[in-house]
Amino acid sequence: MLALPPSIGTLRVSDSRHVKPKVKPVSLSADQVRNVARLARLGLPEDQIAEYAGELSNIVDVFAALERVNTEAVEPMAHPLDLTARLRADEPQADNQRDAFQAIAPATRDGVYLVPKVIE
Repeated sequence: MLALPPSIGTLRVSDSRHVKPKVKPVSLSADQVRNVARLARLGLPEDQIAEYAGELSNIVDVFAALERVNTEAVEPMAHPLDLTARLRADEPQADNQRDAFQAIAPATRDGVYLVPKVIE
């Protein structure tokens, strides 16, 4: 069971500034949980609706606290680690052999392969 406090507390951002979020706890109703379960095509037993309502409310509270963090000085990133892709240089590796391949093809015209019509 997810047990997060309704008040998240102090959040730290990368430039060491602190933000004290003022988060009003969210309380999802049983009908809202049933609707989310229906939209997600999940079958929830009635006796677990209240438990899921509490857990989902806590998750929404975490996101509400994260929304209050000032991220103006935080540079966007695609990955948490500074990785570079190991790619080779984009250089031709082989000669253009189109003429050799088309010489053995059953039918070609103007540099393209001709194939039988399959849709009429």
